[in-house]
Amino acid sequence: MADKHETTSTDLVEQVKEIFVQNLSGRGWRPITELEAMIPDEVADKRLATTHPLAVYGQANPREFARLQLAGDAVKALKESETCEVKGNERKEEVRLVVPEGVAEVAAPPAATAASWDKSDVSVVQTTTRTDAQTGGDERRTPSCPVAQDR
Repeated sequence: MADKHETTSTDLVEQVKEIFVQNLSGRGWRPITELEAMIPDEVADKRLATTHPLAVYGQANPREFARLQLAGDAVKALKESETCEVKGNERKEEVRLVVPEGVAEVAAPPAATAASWDKSDVSVVQTTTRTDAQTGGDERRTPSCPVAQDR
């Protein structure tokens, strides 16, 4: 019976981990409570079936208890595998996927593209800063200030 419980619980946690990774992909920090709500009823019910009746005795909503347990186990497993990181205090925790080393969070243009830029492709516009104007910079020469050009 213990082997059946372990296999079932492990399979359920794996399902929840997949749900969490899919919902965290491409996003930043998300509250774990928000992810808990994404656990399907049938998965929570299967976890509840493997839970000792005394563990849920007196619980207002045993299914939510099962979701809480599954979410906690899934986040713990993801954290241990260094797939995600967690911040915050209990019941106010947030989770996000960890970006593997060597992978930029924002895709940068390939080095060859950047190196092939021609200087003639870049427009230079002279501007006057507030400091320049205060210290006597000539605003009439600033092309970005149409009011000053009309003087």
